[in-house]
Amino acid sequence: MIVKRLSLFLLLFILVTGGWASTAAAQVTVTFYSHGWGIGPGGVTYFPHAFIKVAGTPLAGGEAVDRTFGFTATDLTTAMTNRPGIVKPADPRYIDDSTPHFSVVATDEQYAVLLEKIRWWMTPEGSVYNLKTRNCIHFVAEMAEILGLKPGNTRTWKPVVFMTDTEKKNPGKLTIITAGAKARPETAPPPEAAALQEKGPDGN
Repeated sequence: MIVKRLSLFLLLFILVTGGWASTAAAQVTVTFYSHGWGIGPGGVTYFPHAFIKVAGTPLAGGEAVDRTFGFTATDLTTAMTNRPGIVKPADPRYIDDSTPHFSVVATDEQYAVLLEKIRWWMTPEGSVYNLKTRNCIHFVAEMAEILGLKPGNTRTWKPVVFMTDTEKKNPGKLTIITAGAKARPETAPPPEAAALQEKGPDGN
């Protein structure tokens, strides 16, 4: 009788704690990435970029997600003025060559607002790109703010600067990714781009 009771108790314990584990796992995590200057397949030049990866399942249930979102100009040759921009996913090879900096677990409410904001950046009003005032860093900064973070310095053309500053401004509010993550070597930018990058968005 005692053995049966212990077996029943053990079964109930597994069912209950298993439910807890399932619920805990059903969350959406947003990870912030950066990529510096680099050379891609075929000699293509990669410009500095910031983007996010959204992965998981809402606590309330629903469809699982595993997507990346980044904002860029449709034509980078004229990016210093207001130009059409586009929210697009990152190529898997590009993700592998990027640096994950930190992640935040989103509530269902934050996740819903995040998706709504991403959709707005896809509208005619929201998809205006300007290298100085509305670039990929501004995009991820808005996503960070939705997640309850204080965004880092956006007056830079170096995504890694924004990421590092965001980490400093939000102790205890995000998970800094160190295990298995390493800073990727950055290719030196072209001379004209280096001069522009040195000046920064403020031009000084």
